Amino acid sequence: QAAPGPSERSPRRWRRPTAAGAEKSRNAARSRRGKENLEFFELAKLLPLPGAISSQLDKASIVRLSVTYLRLRRFARGPGHGRDPATRKYSYFYQRR
Repeated sequence: QAAPGPSERSPRRWRRPTAAGAEKSRNAARSRRGKENLEFFELAKLLPLPGAISSQLDKASIVRLSVTYLRLRRFARGPGHGRDPATRKYSYFYQRR
């Protein structure tokens, strides 16, 4: 026997969120934001900046400075550092020139 087609199934009904469900969702979002903020704070502490400065950075600044720091570290090591010469031409450093 074949499964019922889309027209034979009962239509899906959307339920209104209850107060308890809405509160649970808000708490989950608050928890996620708290964990995310903690990770950003830890990342900011790893940057080579004084604590007074890194503690005042917003999320976007932390990401921008982290990416820039990693690019500068790679640049300072020189082209192809620790890479096989055969694959050196495919490195990010050479592609960005």
